[in-house]
Amino acid sequence: MLEGLAEGETDPQVLAALAEPELQATPQQLADALGSGDHGPRTPPSLQLFLERVKLIDRHMAQLHEAIAGACTRIKRRWCGWRGRPDLARTRRNR
Repeated sequence: MLEGLAEGETDPQVLAALAEPELQATPQQLADALGSGDHGPRTPPSLQLFLERVKLIDRHMAQLHEAIAGACTRIKRRWCGWRGRPDLARTRRNR
């Protein structure tokens, strides 16, 4: 729905049809709510900028998730390699 608004769609019925299926509101309830708002000429450009920012944050979060998963995998490999090998688990102070 937000992307439809950002692209300049103003028909409440069309916007309601773009809703995610998980929403608890009926299409008619959404259309009624969308029909009562002021979606002036400034709405699409500012909303488009907001949506682009959200997509950028989503991409960054995915990249961070991959980096963290990789680090966890490397830590797990090292930890599993150290078990049963006290000579590998020594700290710098013990060396």
